[in-house]
Amino acid sequence: MPESNTSHVRIFYPADPAGVVPGGIDTFLRGLLKWGPAELDFSLVGMSTDLMARPLHQWTTCDLGRRSFDFWPVVHVADAAKRSRIPLSARYTWGLQTGPRALRQGFEVFDFHRLEPAWLFRNDARPKNAFFHQDPVVVRAAQSDIIWSRMPAVYEWVEKQMVRSLSAGWCVRETGVRTLAKRYPSQASQFRFISTWVDTEVFSPLPPEQRAAQRAALAQEWGWRPDTKALISVGRLDTQKDPALMYDAFARLVAQGRDLAWLVVGDGVLRADLQARAQADGLASRIHFLGLKSAAQIAPLLGAVDVYTLSSAYEGMPMALLEGMGCGLPVATTDVGEVRRVVRSGINGKVCEERTPEAFAATMAHVLDNLQAYSGAPALQAIEPYQPAQVLQPVYQNYLRLAALGRPRVVSVPVPVPVSVPVPVPAQAAAAAATAAVAIIALPEPAAATAERMPAPDYPFRQRERVIGVPIDVLRSDRARQVLLTWGEARQSRYACFVNAHSSVLASREPRHGRVIEMADMALADGFPVAWTLRKKGHTEQQRLDGPGTMWQLCADAQRQGVSIGLYGSAPETLRLLRKRLQAAFPELRIGFHHSPPFRALTAEEDEADVQAINTSGIGLLFVSLGCPKQERWMADRRGRVNAVMLGVGAAFDFHAGVVSHAPAWLRDRGLEWLYRLSQQPRRLFGRYLDTNSAFIARSLQDFVRLGRQPAPALAPPVPRAPAADPLAPFVSPQVSGFMNNKLDLSHLSELLVRVDAALSHRNGRLIEFIASGDGEGTTTLAEAYAALAVASMGRRVLVLTAHVPTGTTEGVLQVMARGGDMKSVITQDSDGFNRAGLLAQGAEDSQSSLLGRGEYLDAAEQILAAGVPIMQQAPMAATNADSDVHTWYCS
Repeated sequence: MPESNTSHVRIFYPADPAGVVPGGIDTFLRGLLKWGPAELDFSLVGMSTDLMARPLHQWTTCDLGRRSFDFWPVVHVADAAKRSRIPLSARYTWGLQTGPRALRQGFEVFDFHRLEPAWLFRNDARPKNAFFHQDPVVVRAAQSDIIWSRMPAVYEWVEKQMVRSLSAGWCVRETGVRTLAKRYPSQASQFRFISTWVDTEVFSPLPPEQRAAQRAALAQEWGWRPDTKALISVGRLDTQKDPALMYDAFARLVAQGRDLAWLVVGDGVLRADLQARAQADGLASRIHFLGLKSAAQIAPLLGAVDVYTLSSAYEGMPMALLEGMGCGLPVATTDVGEVRRVVRSGINGKVCEERTPEAFAATMAHVLDNLQAYSGAPALQAIEPYQPAQVLQPVYQNYLRLAALGRPRVVSVPVPVPVSVPVPVPAQAAAAAATAAVAIIALPEPAAATAERMPAPDYPFRQRERVIGVPIDVLRSDRARQVLLTWGEARQSRYACFVNAHSSVLASREPRHGRVIEMADMALADGFPVAWTLRKKGHTEQQRLDGPGTMWQLCADAQRQGVSIGLYGSAPETLRLLRKRLQAAFPELRIGFHHSPPFRALTAEEDEADVQAINTSGIGLLFVSLGCPKQERWMADRRGRVNAVMLGVGAAFDFHAGVVSHAPAWLRDRGLEWLYRLSQQPRRLFGRYLDTNSAFIARSLQDFVRLGRQPAPALAPPVPRAPAADPLAPFVSPQVSGFMNNKLDLSHLSELLVRVDAALSHRNGRLIEFIASGDGEGTTTLAEAYAALAVASMGRRVLVLTAHVPTGTTEGVLQVMARGGDMKSVITQDSDGFNRAGLLAQGAEDSQSSLLGRGEYLDAAEQILAAGVPIMQQAPMAATNADSDVHTWYCS
């Protein structure tokens, strides 16, 4: 198991990194494991090609370079080059499905390289990272040999379900990134391009003496003459690699009188046909089928030949090609995947424009005729940017961010004895009271989360109200700006969303956008319909806080308080006009950063450069204008990386720059800005307004019909309050003598709920949250009161799990687990709307009670959730959030 200070990633893919297995994905995985930093601990659930060395269904320690990792094979493959009648992916997925519980424990992050295992774990709450090694459109390509190509529609449906559960995705083709972003626009910012690489510790040019010796050995073995030119291809012999094209082109060159040899490294379903053709055409002495080779065996061959050839029908970014160039070889290749990133026609090889034997033969002839110019330095210079540690750095950083999400978070708040009342209490009780604590442990959030999650806001006056199920902060404009500027002065990494009718409807429809709004440090009522709804729900002083207006006011505040601002988004000309107008209106305002990013998904390098530029600029507020929902996801993905308060202000840049006309104030004040904008852009906005405005009205009416208009307290005035020395002092009444007899002052519990809830992340799906305490009365009372309030006011589904069962219940969860009984039998319904259960029956021996720890609580919760126990019957307030989180509370 990994050390406590490391992050553990578990890779699920049918690979045997210690065996000889063909395919770029296996090579990719070996590099991923080999070059990982010390703070990352990897394990791999794969396949075994050697049962003696790596037996099935047990952990084995394997080594790659300087790294070791744990390996668990779930399937055996005797010959990795041959296809069995039952596809390997099906056998592997079945092996995972029937595998032991140990495969699902002991790590924070899932890592997938195929669709099937990702689908299998789609409901697991931990973060998931996935690699797409092809553009998904190849499933429908005529040359595709992927099994899914026989049923592409089914593949795309399964892909859609899997992608929804992802936290991050990488594709080795930029066209693949665009395909995924187009298919899943709500998750577009998750997908990034990742190039492949070459391990120069293995693949590098041979010194001249070694090259001469190696070439002489090959010439002696196969009867080459001194001037024979040798070509090499490395890859599976299947329709994707299209070795038949290479064969036809090679045969044409030999027929033209060229003295050539071709080394074919790899194996596959087409090998027998190619060998038969070579025999029939008299080319058997020139074409040498070498079968599967390890990287250590391939490298000397690459160092001894003249040209690397690639005739593939489709590719991602072929690693074997980079390995050939790493040995100094020029390249003749078809125009596939990302080969043009490294192969420069006329410099280090040639890219064939047509997929015909004649054209490919001409391409190879051109490279053969220019060996001296194309070999060596031109090839080596092209692969310099593709060193594994450099290429994989963003991937490793992403793993660390995701692991932070998958790791339980602990917040400990001491609960001291109220010393203001000198009451004698037993020494043992006083000692227990002095060490009592409340700990909140939140297990990982569901998989479709964005790349980074930070704790939710911690300011004390937070009050949220749901509008069509979407949480909006109930705040005055002055209070909101005060908080934002305070964060900005400290350069805290936070983000604020301005939620109008369109954004709220989108959040209610698309879980990912909903999570982004839910996790925002501030979600403000932008748009008259949202503010009006809050007022009708009792928040009579709620104002409309629109992005453009708040931006302008914050610029005035920032000038006054000396906070530097930044501008990110829109077009370069719009930014120029915006800066000019801001400087005219606010001469002392410091604009420390401005950038107009390209209108496409950024590469990892571009994104990192933007983040570094923002952080080095020293700004405290960053206004982001990328459009909804792109800007909200951009901010959420960069919380924790960007050291500034990010505000998604939508069309504010266009309005303030004068590029787009803003509605007059009298229209905005009457909620008619939408009508003005519709008159300006009818073709673009008519369909959107018809859809989202109608949906917003319908959902709002449903809420009012179901819930009634329940009054809420007026907004708290922005009066600063001195922090109490004891954070929980307001919640324990000092009037009752002795801590052991203290009663909770439940009139303050709503504020406690807000504070604790703010420290936890919110999302759809199953969440386990843990409340524990030292010995002492009041813990269960606090937890149950807290649970009742969470059910009633926040629509949470709650289970209170105590050490011992409630009165009247005969069995505990642990007893039912031990006998394999029905978990539903131990759940009882409380009159306050939450469910309750206990771990041990009343009267259990102290030795049993002493065994209870966090592990038993978590295991029990897993069992309860896995059994599909209904956590809560429909509570009065739960209708506002039909898809509410499952919150499970454990109380010792």
